[in-house]
Amino acid sequence: MLLFFILRIAIKSPSVQTWAVNVAGKYISTQLNCEVTVGAVDIKFFKTVQLQNVYFADQRKDTVIFAPEINVSFSAFSIPKQRIIISEVELNHARIGIQKYDNPRGYNIDFIIDYFSSSEKKKTKSKKWDLKIEDVRLTDNTITYRDLKYNDTTTCINWDDALFTKVNLHITDIIPDTNQTTLNIRQLSLHEKSGFVLNTLASKVTLTDEAFDFNSLLIKTPFSDISCDVNMKYSSI
Repeated sequence: MLLFFILRIAIKSPSVQTWAVNVAGKYISTQLNCEVTVGAVDIKFFKTVQLQNVYFADQRKDTVIFAPEINVSFSAFSIPKQRIIISEVELNHARIGIQKYDNPRGYNIDFIIDYFSSSEKKKTKSKKWDLKIEDVRLTDNTITYRDLKYNDTTTCINWDDALFTKVNLHITDIIPDTNQTTLNIRQLSLHEKSGFVLNTLASKVTLTDEAFDFNSLLIKTPFSDISCDVNMKYSSI
Protein backbone atom coordinates (compact mmCIF):
# COMPACT_ATOMS: atom_id res chain seq x y z
CA MET A 1 0.00 0.00 0.00
CA LEU A 2 2.85 2.40 0.84
CA LEU A 3 4.51 1.63 -2.49
CA PHE A 4 1.25 2.35 -4.32
CA PHE A 5 0.88 5.68 -2.47
CA ILE A 6 4.46 6.70 -3.32
CA LEU A 7 3.91 5.74 -6.96
CA ARG A 8 0.77 7.88 -7.17
CA ILE A 9 2.64 10.89 -5.73
CA ALA A 10 5.54 10.33 -8.13
CA ILE A 11 3.29 10.06 -11.18
CA LYS A 12 1.72 13.43 -10.32
CA SER A 13 5.14 15.10 -10.18
CA PRO A 14 5.89 17.14 -13.35
CA SER A 15 9.60 16.33 -13.05
CA VAL A 16 8.87 12.58 -12.92
CA GLN A 17 6.45 12.92 -15.82
CA THR A 18 9.06 14.78 -17.88
CA TRP A 19 11.65 12.11 -17.07
CA ALA A 20 9.24 9.34 -18.08
CA VAL A 21 8.33 11.07 -21.35
CA ASN A 22 11.99 11.58 -22.22
CA VAL A 23 12.66 7.88 -21.54
CA ALA A 24 9.84 7.13 -23.97
CA GLY A 25 11.33 9.67 -26.39
CA LYS A 26 14.71 7.92 -26.29
CA TYR A 27 13.00 4.60 -26.95
CA ILE A 28 11.16 6.06 -29.97
CA SER A 29 14.41 7.68 -31.14
CA THR A 30 16.13 4.28 -31.03
CA GLN A 31 13.26 2.50 -32.76
CA LEU A 32 12.95 5.08 -35.56
CA ASN A 33 16.63 6.05 -35.74
CA CYS A 34 15.85 9.74 -35.31
CA GLU A 35 15.86 12.41 -32.60
CA VAL A 36 12.81 12.99 -30.40
CA THR A 37 12.90 15.29 -27.36
CA VAL A 38 10.37 16.93 -25.04
CA GLY A 39 11.35 19.89 -22.87
CA ALA A 40 8.63 19.52 -20.23
CA VAL A 41 5.35 17.71 -19.68
CA ASP A 42 2.34 18.07 -17.40
CA ILE A 43 -0.08 15.12 -17.38
CA LYS A 44 -3.38 14.89 -15.54
CA PHE A 45 -4.14 11.27 -16.25
CA PHE A 46 -7.08 10.59 -18.57
CA LYS A 47 -7.86 14.34 -18.60
CA THR A 48 -5.14 16.53 -20.10
CA VAL A 49 -1.62 16.33 -21.49
CA GLN A 50 0.56 19.40 -22.03
CA LEU A 51 3.89 19.04 -23.84
CA GLN A 52 6.41 21.86 -24.19
CA ASN A 53 9.29 22.29 -26.66
CA VAL A 54 8.56 19.12 -28.62
CA TYR A 55 11.23 18.37 -31.24
CA PHE A 56 11.02 15.60 -33.83
CA ALA A 57 13.71 15.22 -36.51
CA ASP A 58 13.83 12.92 -39.53
CA GLN A 59 16.55 10.36 -40.17
CA ARG A 60 18.69 13.00 -41.91
CA LYS A 61 18.45 15.25 -38.83
CA ASP A 62 16.16 17.79 -40.53
CA THR A 63 13.29 19.14 -38.41
CA VAL A 64 9.90 17.52 -39.00
CA ILE A 65 8.22 19.44 -36.17
CA PHE A 66 9.17 21.83 -33.41
CA ALA A 67 6.25 22.85 -31.21
CA PRO A 68 6.63 25.18 -28.23
CA GLU A 69 3.38 23.81 -26.83
CA ILE A 70 0.96 20.96 -27.56
CA ASN A 71 -2.20 20.56 -25.47
CA VAL A 72 -4.49 17.52 -25.56
CA SER A 73 -7.70 17.10 -23.54
CA PHE A 74 -9.70 13.87 -23.17
CA SER A 75 -13.44 13.52 -22.57
CA ALA A 76 -13.34 9.69 -22.56
CA PHE A 77 -10.53 7.18 -22.11
CA SER A 78 -11.31 3.50 -21.50
CA ILE A 79 -8.73 0.75 -21.97
CA PRO A 80 -11.23 -2.11 -21.34
CA LYS A 81 -13.66 -0.66 -23.92
CA GLN A 82 -10.78 0.42 -26.20
CA ARG A 83 -12.40 3.82 -26.56
CA ILE A 84 -10.76 7.25 -26.74
CA ILE A 85 -12.52 10.56 -27.28
CA ILE A 86 -10.17 13.53 -27.53
CA SER A 87 -12.12 16.68 -26.80
CA GLU A 88 -9.46 19.16 -27.93
CA VAL A 89 -5.99 19.32 -29.49
CA GLU A 90 -4.09 22.60 -29.63
CA LEU A 91 -0.89 23.22 -31.60
CA ASN A 92 0.40 26.78 -31.35
CA HIS A 93 3.32 28.55 -33.06
CA ALA A 94 4.77 25.27 -34.37
CA ARG A 95 7.17 24.80 -37.29
CA ILE A 96 6.46 21.79 -39.50
CA GLY A 97 8.79 20.74 -42.31
CA ILE A 98 8.01 18.17 -45.03
CA GLN A 99 10.66 17.32 -47.63
CA LYS A 100 10.81 14.94 -50.57
CA TYR A 101 14.33 13.70 -51.15
CA ASP A 102 15.87 13.14 -54.55
CA ASN A 103 17.99 10.10 -53.68
CA PRO A 104 16.57 7.80 -52.57
CA ARG A 105 13.24 9.21 -53.73
CA GLY A 106 10.81 9.57 -50.84
CA TYR A 107 9.40 11.84 -48.12
CA ASN A 108 11.21 12.60 -44.89
CA ILE A 109 8.28 11.16 -42.93
CA ASP A 110 8.02 7.87 -44.84
CA PHE A 111 9.95 6.04 -42.12
CA ILE A 112 7.34 7.05 -39.53
CA ILE A 113 4.44 5.90 -41.71
CA ASP A 114 6.21 2.62 -42.52
CA TYR A 115 6.94 1.93 -38.85
CA PHE A 116 3.37 2.37 -37.67
CA SER A 117 1.92 0.63 -40.74
CA SER A 118 3.99 -2.47 -39.98
CA SER A 119 2.90 -2.28 -36.34
CA GLU A 120 -0.76 -2.18 -37.39
CA LYS A 121 -0.33 -5.25 -39.59
CA LYS A 122 0.92 -7.19 -36.58
CA LYS A 123 -2.25 -6.24 -34.67
CA THR A 124 -4.81 -7.12 -37.33
CA LYS A 125 -6.37 -9.81 -35.11
CA SER A 126 -6.88 -7.44 -32.18
CA LYS A 127 -10.00 -5.35 -31.70
CA LYS A 128 -9.87 -1.90 -33.29
CA TRP A 129 -9.91 1.09 -30.92
CA ASP A 130 -12.88 3.46 -31.12
CA LEU A 131 -11.32 6.89 -31.68
CA LYS A 132 -12.88 10.32 -32.16
CA ILE A 133 -11.28 13.77 -32.07
CA GLU A 134 -13.85 16.46 -31.38
CA ASP A 135 -11.85 19.65 -31.83
CA VAL A 136 -8.42 20.52 -33.33
CA ARG A 137 -7.00 24.03 -33.36
CA LEU A 138 -3.75 25.20 -34.95
CA THR A 139 -2.78 28.80 -34.26
CA ASP A 140 -0.09 30.79 -36.08
CA ASN A 141 1.86 27.79 -37.36
CA THR A 142 4.47 27.63 -40.14
CA ILE A 143 4.55 24.77 -42.65
CA THR A 144 7.18 24.19 -45.33
CA TYR A 145 7.20 21.69 -48.19
CA ARG A 146 10.22 21.19 -50.44
CA ASP A 147 10.86 18.69 -53.21
CA LEU A 148 14.66 18.63 -53.41
CA LYS A 149 14.60 17.30 -56.98
CA TYR A 150 13.49 20.66 -58.36
CA ASN A 151 14.76 24.23 -58.25
CA ASP A 152 11.96 26.34 -59.69
CA THR A 153 12.02 30.14 -59.40
CA THR A 154 8.38 30.75 -60.34
CA THR A 155 6.73 33.79 -58.77
CA CYS A 156 3.41 31.96 -58.39
CA ILE A 157 2.81 29.27 -55.77
CA ASN A 158 5.52 26.69 -56.34
CA TRP A 159 4.09 23.42 -55.04
CA ASP A 160 7.61 21.95 -55.03
CA ASP A 161 8.90 24.70 -52.72
CA ALA A 162 6.06 26.10 -50.62
CA LEU A 163 6.20 28.11 -47.40
CA PHE A 164 2.95 28.64 -45.53
CA THR A 165 2.88 31.08 -42.60
CA LYS A 166 0.13 32.27 -40.26
CA VAL A 167 -1.52 28.87 -40.63
CA ASN A 168 -4.70 28.88 -38.56
CA LEU A 169 -6.89 25.78 -38.69
CA HIS A 170 -10.01 24.66 -36.86
CA ILE A 171 -11.28 21.12 -37.47
CA THR A 172 -14.10 19.32 -35.64
CA ASP A 173 -15.58 15.81 -35.49
CA ILE A 174 -12.67 13.78 -36.85
CA ILE A 175 -13.78 10.15 -37.04
CA PRO A 176 -11.18 7.79 -38.52
CA ASP A 177 -12.48 4.40 -39.62
CA THR A 178 -11.25 1.41 -41.60
CA ASN A 179 -13.21 2.35 -44.72
CA GLN A 180 -13.33 6.14 -44.46
CA THR A 181 -12.40 9.17 -42.40
CA THR A 182 -14.77 12.10 -41.94
CA LEU A 183 -14.08 15.56 -40.57
CA ASN A 184 -15.39 19.10 -40.68
CA ILE A 185 -12.99 21.91 -41.61
CA ARG A 186 -14.52 24.92 -39.89
CA GLN A 187 -11.82 27.41 -40.84
CA LEU A 188 -8.44 27.39 -42.57
CA SER A 189 -6.46 30.54 -43.30
CA LEU A 190 -2.81 31.07 -44.32
CA HIS A 191 -0.26 33.13 -46.23
CA GLU A 192 2.10 31.65 -48.85
CA LYS A 193 5.53 33.18 -49.60
CA SER A 194 4.46 33.95 -53.21
CA GLY A 195 1.98 36.49 -51.81
CA PHE A 196 -1.10 34.27 -52.05
CA VAL A 197 -3.50 34.74 -49.12
CA LEU A 198 -6.25 32.31 -48.15
CA ASN A 199 -8.79 34.05 -45.95
CA THR A 200 -11.16 31.12 -45.51
CA LEU A 201 -11.48 27.49 -46.47
CA ALA A 202 -14.33 25.47 -44.95
CA SER A 203 -15.83 22.12 -45.91
CA LYS A 204 -17.23 18.80 -44.76
CA VAL A 205 -14.66 16.22 -45.83
CA THR A 206 -14.85 12.48 -46.46
CA LEU A 207 -11.65 10.58 -47.24
CA THR A 208 -11.52 6.99 -48.54
CA ASP A 209 -8.94 4.91 -50.40
CA GLU A 210 -10.61 5.85 -53.69
CA ALA A 211 -11.95 9.39 -53.26
CA PHE A 212 -11.68 12.73 -51.47
CA ASP A 213 -15.06 14.52 -51.12
CA PHE A 214 -15.41 18.20 -50.21
CA ASN A 215 -19.07 18.95 -49.49
CA SER A 216 -20.26 22.55 -49.11
CA LEU A 217 -16.76 23.75 -49.93
CA LEU A 218 -16.20 27.47 -49.34
CA ILE A 219 -13.00 29.24 -50.41
CA LYS A 220 -12.35 32.96 -49.95
CA THR A 221 -9.28 34.97 -50.93
CA PRO A 222 -8.88 38.75 -51.29
CA PHE A 223 -9.87 38.38 -54.98
CA SER A 224 -12.18 35.35 -55.16
CA ASP A 225 -15.17 33.71 -53.53
CA ILE A 226 -15.92 30.07 -54.44
CA SER A 227 -18.73 27.83 -53.21
CA CYS A 228 -19.20 24.31 -54.57
CA ASP A 229 -18.95 20.55 -54.01
CA VAL A 230 -15.77 18.79 -55.15
CA ASN A 231 -15.11 15.08 -55.65
CA MET A 232 -11.57 13.86 -56.33
CA LYS A 233 -11.15 10.23 -57.41
CA TYR A 234 -7.84 8.38 -57.62
CA SER A 235 -6.36 4.90 -57.78
CA SER A 236 -4.29 5.51 -54.63
CA ILE A 237 -3.65 8.34 -52.21
